[in-house]
Amino acid sequence: MISSGIHEYMKVRQYIVDMSHHSDTEHALPSERKISEMYRVSRSTVRRALSDLVKAHYLIKCPKRGYFVNSHRIGLFNGKIIGLIMHDSMNAFVSASELETLANLYTEAAKYPVAIQNIICPNPEQLAVDIQNSTLDGILWYGVPDHLRSCCEQLRQTGIPVCALFQGNSEPETDGDYIYLDHRRESRLQTRYLLKRGARTVLFPDLPKTDSFVQGYFQALDEFGIKPERSCIFSEATFAQDLPDLYRKLRFDGVVCRYSQINDVLQFAKAENLSVPDDLQIITGTSPFSGSATRTLKPFSRIFRLMFRQLWNRMNGKAQKTLKLNSLEWSLISGNTTRE
Repeated sequence: MISSGIHEYMKVRQYIVDMSHHSDTEHALPSERKISEMYRVSRSTVRRALSDLVKAHYLIKCPKRGYFVNSHRIGLFNGKIIGLIMHDSMNAFVSASELETLANLYTEAAKYPVAIQNIICPNPEQLAVDIQNSTLDGILWYGVPDHLRSCCEQLRQTGIPVCALFQGNSEPETDGDYIYLDHRRESRLQTRYLLKRGARTVLFPDLPKTDSFVQGYFQALDEFGIKPERSCIFSEATFAQDLPDLYRKLRFDGVVCRYSQINDVLQFAKAENLSVPDDLQIITGTSPFSGSATRTLKPFSRIFRLMFRQLWNRMNGKAQKTLKLNSLEWSLISGNTTRE
């Protein structure tokens, strides 16, 4: 079956740009027919991608000879090309909360002679097939979802070096390079911070597909001799409207929430004449938009330092051992939504 949608166009265009970085100016790129067969797309899709890159001066079209790299536009690249996969690989847009993640990632990438190729794939099950036909030197996968762990293993089986960050409910079973970010450590840190400052009834979000997050919350309560109450686990979907009823029933004095929910809590506190942080304390997670709120921070710098170092060594045949790390700790910034 031959397809020609926008995804196929972008996939072909990415391949051509990727290939051009590794090609010299004396040899033509693969033909339209060869690229069409390789990616199972129509020749018109390939022709459009090539034509657009000619218009952008990345390529030069020579009649009867084919397409050649325009060295004045691209220049010959002697480093490595790393494919970057974010989460499920399906979204071409970056959320505001991911900006800090990417800033740290590219800061570390700048220390190596590498180019970063963003991988977008509406059908993640085809990732291994698509990437196997590319000239990528390695893959960095940030935030492999639980349901795509098998896809990550398929990528490894293609022979391309892969370094992955997992954030699911359990550590992955793999022989490959990875970091596992255990969210129990974050939620335990958040909850303990509130409890140490006098909170005794703490609301906690019911995050979908993240059971490990609530386990850290329960662990902290147990350490302080507080019996966990399921009624303190709030639904994110109806959080704002549920706050008044929850307060009447529970008289909570602490809230762990997403950064996007802080304003809801502050508005509720104002309506109930509750002082923050004297009557109600709030803590949130990593976000560049948390303002002056107390928040936890992912260890971004160490994560990407370790991942890029391992991937670089793996791509160059210098990795002496497999990266398997599951002990990274969050840090915490104290703000004006918790007591001193």
